[in-house]
Amino acid sequence: GPCSALIDHRASVRVTTTDTLVMTHLTPIFVAFREAYPEIELEINISNQMLLLTKREADVAIRPTFQAPENLVGKNVCTLAVAIYAGKRYLQRHRRIEDLAAHPWIGPDESLAHVRWIRSLRKSYLNLAMPYRLNSVLGMMQAAKAGMGLAMLPCYLGDTEPELVRMRPPTLEPGNKLWLLTHPDLRQVAR
Repeated sequence: GPCSALIDHRASVRVTTTDTLVMTHLTPIFVAFREAYPEIELEINISNQMLLLTKREADVAIRPTFQAPENLVGKNVCTLAVAIYAGKRYLQRHRRIEDLAAHPWIGPDESLAHVRWIRSLRKSYLNLAMPYRLNSVLGMMQAAKAGMGLAMLPCYLGDTEPELVRMRPPTLEPGNKLWLLTHPDLRQVAR
């Protein structure tokens, strides 16, 4: 691009994002970026925790969050939908699923309690049995595929899996947004 001449040959951009986004959408985008800007190295930090861009642990964050932290700048890319999924194996054993609370759920552990759609799940279904909890949304998806029970997942992830079936129409939660964020000091940096 036009800024390539301004970029140091060993420039790198550190991006923090989630495992689910790398698996579903971001890898092809990173491939295209590397083809367009071969002089820029990409360092991807996969984490479900919000790294502090102020401490320069990352230059750019691409992640779902309710709102951009006040000390960062960026743009809301889209609102994310979530839905309840079950694996085809589970549905073979339980033909009719009417009362969602009567089934075992695959849930997030406390480390994911900050994720807004997960808080909403807990509020909507107070007495869910969650005999299997993980600190990874990908792990939740794998457990649902394996027939362990029901799981609420982002549609951008659940819909990519032919072994999963949506149990209810998706919900667009107003606070469930995907953000592209950076530190204000980095906005004018060529890379």
